[in-house]
Amino acid sequence: KKPISLLASFGTGKRITHEAPRVGLWSKANQIYQTLRTVVRAATRTDEVHEMLAALCPIPYFRFNPEIDHKPGLDETSWGKLQELHAIGSAYLAPDGPAAADVKSLLQICCRPTCQSG
Repeated sequence: KKPISLLASFGTGKRITHEAPRVGLWSKANQIYQTLRTVVRAATRTDEVHEMLAALCPIPYFRFNPEIDHKPGLDETSWGKLQELHAIGSAYLAPDGPAAADVKSLLQICCRPTCQSG
């Protein structure tokens, strides 16, 4: 049996936050909007799960999740949007990109020799 050496998590992109739309005098609409926003946040707390895993995981843990302007669907088929996502991901993982240090550490762990017993 070979022990697990690391845990890597690959996200679909972390949305760049923008200010919520102003609804003016429609306070009831604003309350509904804020309630729905809270429900969605509670259901999609992947960053909080990431922070918890990073703190508690007994093995190296890596999270790869580039910032993007829009959240694509998991069934995205637009060639232009897919090319855009590919460019964002490539820049994120590039040797001079935001995830470069984590990519290097992950590769070092994956490529180190392992002891074979028995």
